[in-house]
Amino acid sequence: MSIVFTLALCSAGLLSQQSDEGKAVKDLRSLRNEFVHELHLNPTLTQETFDEKWQNIMKLLTTLAKFAGQSVLQLFESEAQKILTQAVDAKKEREFADEFNMIYGQLEEVYIHAYVHACVHACVHACVHADCTYARVCM
Repeated sequence: MSIVFTLALCSAGLLSQQSDEGKAVKDLRSLRNEFVHELHLNPTLTQETFDEKWQNIMKLLTTLAKFAGQSVLQLFESEAQKILTQAVDAKKEREFADEFNMIYGQLEEVYIHAYVHACVHACVHACVHADCTYARVCM
């Protein structure tokens, strides 16, 4: 059973509580948003930054695991230890990087296409609704 599911069973209103656990959930959500919305612009972390974020995440998850009960805390600690002791598979790391770069490139193409489409649409819209005042600019 995941920590999130266990927490939902223990306390459905955890986010609204002014407690260490409620703060941990909010802080984890903020970190997730930071990773999703900011790190894609610069997907490289220094070892120091990674270590800081990792320590913060582990602290927050430990807080939530303690709240969920001793058995969940033990399971969490066991799984966290596995992650820390597993060797990095260079082949898998390379495959992941290649796949990530391919998807990132596709997203850039979609973004550029959508941006150009929006600019053309706005220009045509301005020409149609302004009696072609901007026709020379658009053409």
